[in-house]
Amino acid sequence: MRRSGLNRTGFCMRHDCSRKDDLGRPNNCCPAASPCKLAPGATHHLLFVHVEKTGGSSVECATQEWARAGYWTNMGHVGTDGRGDVALRACRRRCEEAGVPTAVVISVRDPYAYWQSVLRYAWRMAGTRLSATFNALSNEFQRSARVSRSQAGVLATLPRLLSWVEGTPLAATCSANFSRCLSLSGRIKRACGGSASGCAADFTLHTESLARDWAALAARYGLPRLPLPHVEPGSGYSKRKSCHCSGRCDPQWWRRDGGFGCTDAPRGPALDFTPDARAIVGRLEREVFDTFHYPLVAR
Repeated sequence: MRRSGLNRTGFCMRHDCSRKDDLGRPNNCCPAASPCKLAPGATHHLLFVHVEKTGGSSVECATQEWARAGYWTNMGHVGTDGRGDVALRACRRRCEEAGVPTAVVISVRDPYAYWQSVLRYAWRMAGTRLSATFNALSNEFQRSARVSRSQAGVLATLPRLLSWVEGTPLAATCSANFSRCLSLSGRIKRACGGSASGCAADFTLHTESLARDWAALAARYGLPRLPLPHVEPGSGYSKRKSCHCSGRCDPQWWRRDGGFGCTDAPRGPALDFTPDARAIVGRLEREVFDTFHYPLVAR
């Protein structure tokens, strides 16, 4: 995969869906102009739901040409408007009404590694528009989260973040503002509707075994073999440019609102688990552990 495949934000494609309606489908999740076709020899048209921090950017990069040809639909972070299940069903129906069978693919991750990734990325991309976690904490939750340039608040350590999330329904259960959802179970629910266990996925990619799962996906649906690149969004930019962001961001961006600037962020947050923090993950992500068979670590 050539690095030129990355766009200015460090992603291969835009994957934050528009809130505008198109027959019940957010435009950027299942664009009407995108045809539903079968790749030569394939049995299904694939709809990929990108759950944050689960390796979805690599999948999006690998499937760019398939998406352009109409063999694959990258639905991005569908559901940030609270209607992910509506958009997913509508996209599936559009293809099947055209006589094209579809399959839904979703990516998931071990919940413990997921939360470490959430905090790591929040710090790494502080000061840019690329960190959903940092931006959520710096905007909607700023007062309760105490996130500012001078006080790290809930972003200081992983246990502190997890304790705050568990006590903040919007962040934990994604019951109202879906765009500010932080939990893995909530983000899966947001994308598929209902619950993590009720997610109507036909195939699951696991971050821990992504290359193996990717090969199995191609074999199951008769897709041509494509290499799966390892993509870290923003990694193609200089560390001197607003914590790896592109030229359209600047190191002072969050300072204007009293938030972190790049030079304020430490080299890395405290990512170690405590027994209490592990117990919180167990409670927050119970459905993920049960549904996707990840081992629950005892206190």
